[in-house]
Amino acid sequence: MHFVYTGPREEGVPRDVVRVRVDPSVTSIPTRAFFEQTKLTEVELCEGLVEIGVDSFAYCNHSITTINTPHSLRRINDCAFYGSLRCPIHLNDGIESIGPFAFASCIFTNFRVPPLITVIPKGMLMWCNSMFSLEISVNMIEIGNAAFSYSCCLRNVAFQHNTVFGYNILNEATYLLQLFGNSDGIIQALQHRFDGLHIHKLVYYQSYNQGVLQILIAAINMTSGQRRTLRSKLDPTGSQQDCLGMTPLHILACSSVHDLEVYRVIIENYPANLITEDRWGALPLLYAFWGAAPAEIIQFLLESYQSLYPDQVFNWTMMVETMGRCDTPMECIENLLRLKEIQVLA
Repeated sequence: MHFVYTGPREEGVPRDVVRVRVDPSVTSIPTRAFFEQTKLTEVELCEGLVEIGVDSFAYCNHSITTINTPHSLRRINDCAFYGSLRCPIHLNDGIESIGPFAFASCIFTNFRVPPLITVIPKGMLMWCNSMFSLEISVNMIEIGNAAFSYSCCLRNVAFQHNTVFGYNILNEATYLLQLFGNSDGIIQALQHRFDGLHIHKLVYYQSYNQGVLQILIAAINMTSGQRRTLRSKLDPTGSQQDCLGMTPLHILACSSVHDLEVYRVIIENYPANLITEDRWGALPLLYAFWGAAPAEIIQFLLESYQSLYPDQVFNWTMMVETMGRCDTPMECIENLLRLKEIQVLA
């Protein structure tokens, strides 16, 4: 059933709603408007919407597989999508506030915190068991209690040196605990993740910066002073690995934003990034599939492997098992399996 929501009404929202379109006249979705709508799969939020209320789309049993957020949206309140999303959600840079547990127990592989959010509230991404990548801007002041607890698949994330942390923010973050032993060890390592690694840092924060391609090219081509001229030389840190064993290409493949030209620059200057494994034994290709990178990015990576490292052998079993353990959306795994079959037949 397709339903156009025009605001609160006496009879409420029908229980068999599958697709909903929130009318442009609606500026605020009230508390529990779509609470426990377990058949709801598609949500279209029109421009003009400013606020999503407490529990508005909560407890839909992970039924929502398609959702957009308009540029006009500014506030997402407590538990707004608790236990409901089974798809990525892309938040615009104008989001001003997000409430506690707003995205807890949702199923998506990566998440980008909008730059105006300087405090992550308690439990905001708790129990997000499929999330392997989290982008946090340099503006972050505080991360609340249990913000990412039980997000066991989390790998790609970085913290600022001056951020204040609540209790148990990374409780049961299995993959990170494997490397650093406890939450304090994880925090300390991730606060210093990019120390001395300017290229890595640029790539991680690329989605928050304008003109990143030119900045990256300038950073890669270091200039050294000579008596008569200035000469460029390649920044060697772009070939190094951070505390997670990741190269700039790993980080780029984890990102929520994929610019083909940025990929091209990284691979042209640091081709060995393609075949470098991180501390979990993963190549950048795994993260591109895991995060559902656009088809043109996947194709470019494959062509780069074929051109530069034609004898590269991929550990398909490890990649499929890793994604499967993290309850990755089936379409991501199916895309990987299709590629495996093509490679085998070739």
